[in-house]
Amino acid sequence: MTSNVKLIDVSKHYGGSSEPLVIDRINARIDSGDLVAILGPSGCGKTTVLKIIAGLLDPSSGDVLVDDKSVVALPPEHRPVAMVLQKPLLFPHMTVEENIGFGLEVRKTPRVQIKERVEEYLERVRLPGFGRRYPSELSGGQEQRVALARALITSPSVLLLDEPLSQLDANLRVEMRELIRQLQQDLGLTTIFVTHDQEEAVSMADKIFLFLEGKIAQQGVARDFYTRPATLPIAKFFGTKNLISGSVNGDQFDASFGSISLPHSFKFRKAMLMIRQESIEVGLGAANSFRGVVEKVDYLGTHSLVVARVGEDKVALNAPPYLIVEVGSVIDLRLPMEHLWVVEDPT
Repeated sequence: MTSNVKLIDVSKHYGGSSEPLVIDRINARIDSGDLVAILGPSGCGKTTVLKIIAGLLDPSSGDVLVDDKSVVALPPEHRPVAMVLQKPLLFPHMTVEENIGFGLEVRKTPRVQIKERVEEYLERVRLPGFGRRYPSELSGGQEQRVALARALITSPSVLLLDEPLSQLDANLRVEMRELIRQLQQDLGLTTIFVTHDQEEAVSMADKIFLFLEGKIAQQGVARDFYTRPATLPIAKFFGTKNLISGSVNGDQFDASFGSISLPHSFKFRKAMLMIRQESIEVGLGAANSFRGVVEKVDYLGTHSLVVARVGEDKVALNAPPYLIVEVGSVIDLRLPMEHLWVVEDPT
């Protein structure tokens, strides 16, 4: 069985009510069977939200619903939720199979069933034959798999993951992403994971909640954050290098280097034009074509990151690796209209 989760006006402050809010009136819905990422920088309240859902923290105000029933009054052990922490915290004196079966032991499950279930979940997390080992004999990635199996074996309705991959090296992180996604899809399990890594969130999640300063700054699918950020801080968080100041006049944007045609009209006047560095094309076209002078070239293997001065602005683009670009040379750039977006200039 899998469940939906709702957060209704959830706020949290530590200490007295006069203390600053860690999270401020969070409203969110996680649909049954979805894999959702809570993404944001350190200190933005991500883990606090996860602990409130798990029952490890009480909200200062608001409600948490699982399948439309409030769970705020329930202790953690009575919630249909399992949580995997950043550090696996396995019992060092227990074998892998004892660690995985611990939750079933507590529930007085017959030993024969425990053995069958442990073997099943060792297979699921790709650790067959590891049951007799101790945590001290495992790598970091293997420990995290055991922690995952221990959480899943009790058949929770909701799985919570608190930065489970942050302590693994790059290759292991990719492997664990694939494993978590595969398990989540096989089990159809509602899963919420916290991360500060954009690539991790984008590659795994059905939906992303971006937290900034204790609030949900934007929510949606990954593409929205790259191509349609709601604000300037969101565009910067997702690594957009081209943020050009100017003014909007209907479906035209006036920059220091000329007028740029937009895909549609925007309501605000003073604005920042946004285009991803990978969306800019080299060469002249029928519209939105400009000439610049190359100021910097960083060869990155799959592409070169080129920075060119165009008018009073600098424009960054990913040039194909076969294109030889030198500092001081003239480069023709086209800003495809379909890849342009405008956000309001907060200044």
